[in-house]
Amino acid sequence: MEKLSISSFEKLIPFIDYLTLYQFKYTSKNIMNKFKELDLFNCLDLRNTKYKNENNTIYTILSKHKFLTKIILEFRPINDTHIYKFTNNIKYININYCQNITDSGLIYISENCLNLTHLELYVLQNITDKGLSQIIKNCSKLTYLNLSGCRHIGDESLMLLTKYLPNLEFLDLTRCILVTDEFLIELAKKNIKLKHLNLYALPELKCTFLKYLNGYDIEFLDFCGNEYLNDELFENASSHLKKLKSLNISWCNMVTDKSIKFLFENNNESKLELFSVHGILGITDESIKILEKNEGVVKNLNAIDIVACINVKNNSNEYLKKKFPKLEVFQVFF
Repeated sequence: MEKLSISSFEKLIPFIDYLTLYQFKYTSKNIMNKFKELDLFNCLDLRNTKYKNENNTIYTILSKHKFLTKIILEFRPINDTHIYKFTNNIKYININYCQNITDSGLIYISENCLNLTHLELYVLQNITDKGLSQIIKNCSKLTYLNLSGCRHIGDESLMLLTKYLPNLEFLDLTRCILVTDEFLIELAKKNIKLKHLNLYALPELKCTFLKYLNGYDIEFLDFCGNEYLNDELFENASSHLKKLKSLNISWCNMVTDKSIKFLFENNNESKLELFSVHGILGITDESIKILEKNEGVVKNLNAIDIVACINVKNNSNEYLKKKFPKLEVFQVFF
């Protein structure tokens, strides 16, 4: 095992199950040092593993390894009893699509994982505002919160964000169908550090919160499919959206070239890297001209989606590549 190069070991890491990987640390001083360097002693990542008696095996790992700071149990068939083995050492939790987790599990995390900075709860159908409220109140160090697909989460718990999570930078509310402008207006009025805001597929969202933006540093915005987003709202918000790196407004059919003008005509140092207006009939060649006159966009844009924008006539990949030399991706929305 001493002959295994460190570079080869690093390439193997994503394909080795946790129990085998953990045994590697005893095989070589070099590998031991690499474990320390990569923080592998403290990371439990079971995304690429499957064990017999999986629930029991994971429970045993969690029971024995109290030193863990990062836990990724995405898509594993765990339940609240596994969560009850989490400790205050943990800073990073990914329990995406762990369908048996309930509010009891979240409440335990809120009381026992006070150093938590990163939490992913994608499509947890059994959690509600009751559990999330306790997370928000107690886990004040959170900077990353993914609630995508949590259909029973709404304004009741999210209203607490502005009071208890002032350092939150990432918030994904995709398909959180109970979310309304009431919460987002409160959020928009605060001078917070939020950089990533995903609002994809929110049927109750009228987007009026954009009128109240105050001091945002947002780099990522996703409104895909919103039927209320319009030019007037973008005109009001444009001065607070100067730092956008990713904008997805696909299928937002009330948007026209005017929105693109408001956002990018007077922001020549734009950092825009991704731009998706898939399916918007109000987007024409004029929008492309506005973007190509923006030195920042020309310098940074690497992904664009104007598929199904039938009023953009100069839409070939070759044409776009000439205008934006860094372009590599020509369809974002699928």
